[in-house]
Amino acid sequence: MLMPSAFPAADENLSVLREGCFKYFQLGGTALSGPVSLLSALAPKPLLLAYHFFFVAFYSIWCMFVHPKPVYARESTRPYPSL
Repeated sequence: MLMPSAFPAADENLSVLREGCFKYFQLGGTALSGPVSLLSALAPKPLLLAYHFFFVAFYSIWCMFVHPKPVYARESTRPYPSL
């Protein structure tokens, strides 16, 4: 049985963002309470949304280089996604 995912696309670029997003949430503190307060409409602040959006994007890029994903035979042979 397939479980629904927050990032259902199979693109390898989105897999980097997905892994970075989950690693960002694992940081805890404001990295978790900020996005949760935005989703629950407790903090409807556009600048907070922009802050977390860009922080997740840059943190995902950083994680891609610091924690490289192992390359499996059925996936692409490139260790990093192409542009």
